Amino acid sequence: MKVVKAVLKRPDGRVLALRKAERDDFMSGKWELPGGKVESGDISECAKREIAEEIGLNIRNSEELLDIVIREKIEVDCTIVYAEVQETEVELSEEHRDYRWIRPDAFRNLELHRDAAYAIPVLENLDYYRGVNIE
Repeated sequence: MKVVKAVLKRPDGRVLALRKAERDDFMSGKWELPGGKVESGDISECAKREIAEEIGLNIRNSEELLDIVIREKIEVDCTIVYAEVQETEVELSEEHRDYRWIRPDAFRNLELHRDAAYAIPVLENLDYYRGVNIE
């Protein structure tokens, strides 16, 4: 299964975390990055569509940061993308019940579902993964 997850960053440096709605599965009430399944087409187009559907934000450009494969019961191929956002008023879909704009290093302190922890190194080293010149 192919999925895309997005690191959405505000001008003040905070990133968006979403809390899953209550359901009868292992992800209920857990935190994650916005995104979803890639059904067809380009990763950046899929990211735009998923962000618009899940939280009502429009992103123009996204850059792919990392592709990671998670192997458990099923194999999940996850691409993490990055986009800067100007608008920050989130409209949650029924998939999520809460959101927070947090410091990237605070993501690890949330109660994450097991498939969301892959994002911790990316968030804590965002400039590195973006190829930004850090000295």
